[in-house]
Amino acid sequence: MAEVEGDWKNFVFKLGTDSDGPEISQNIRDEFLRSETMNAYLGWSEDNAADHDKMVQLALSHGLSLIIRDKLTGEVRTPCPKWSQE
Repeated sequence: MAEVEGDWKNFVFKLGTDSDGPEISQNIRDEFLRSETMNAYLGWSEDNAADHDKMVQLALSHGLSLIIRDKLTGEVRTPCPKWSQE
């Protein structure tokens, strides 16, 4: 298994745990889901959010989620291509 946890530049990468679920879900909602093409077209609803939360919990329960935190603020960060320049 490849090592996926550790520090890189201003970020800390680690496998997500059940306790990270709410932060991971909120980050994905804020950064991706609300503006995703189909969600933007059909509209966002609490039903969408509940389905999304179930998928996040399923991924976490199988060790399939990675969380990225800013070293300085501790906030969850979203992967971004410009990081290679930071």
